[in-house]
Amino acid sequence: MTYLKRDAREEQLLEIAVGLLSSKGYRATTTRDIAREGGVATGNISRLFGSLSALKQAALYRINDRIVEEYEAASAGQTPLEGVLTLLGDPTDARNQHVLTLWREVAVLAAEETTLRDIHQHALRSWALSVERYISEHIQHFRVRDTPERTAWRLIAFITGMDLLQEMGAMSGSYEEMKHDLVRFIRTELINDEVK
Repeated sequence: MTYLKRDAREEQLLEIAVGLLSSKGYRATTTRDIAREGGVATGNISRLFGSLSALKQAALYRINDRIVEEYEAASAGQTPLEGVLTLLGDPTDARNQHVLTLWREVAVLAAEETTLRDIHQHALRSWALSVERYISEHIQHFRVRDTPERTAWRLIAFITGMDLLQEMGAMSGSYEEMKHDLVRFIRTELINDEVK
């Protein structure tokens, strides 16, 4: 075990948790996994974070913040329609699949665990705020029928609803078809003949 100061060790373990949650999922990530990868005893996780749950929750906040930053950066310089699609999580983009899998799991677990419900609500709010900001900043390219905030929430409701239907097998079709439907819905919400 390499000696690190407390802050550096916390940061190391938090980054390991981010990576494991993203690849393995919430429930499958264990104290042993994190400790092994960090080269520390399992007791260090409780000592530094209070519990495995607290570490995983901190990692979820970090994952959410990074996703929002990444999507916002990716939307810069795109056409308004492409920018909104990017912020909503283009279903044909393979990078989104691991993120969707993790947040689907968190959504299910949030029904039982208050702390995860708070994290899930935070993630949804920050996602909606990001979409709302984008719409507001590009309002000259859109004919918004409602406020940017309400429009953002409807767009998110549409994509999450479609994802749930697809995941449950209730709605057939490929990710390409989902993208096509999402683009149609974006155009419905943000009508403007100039939007490409």
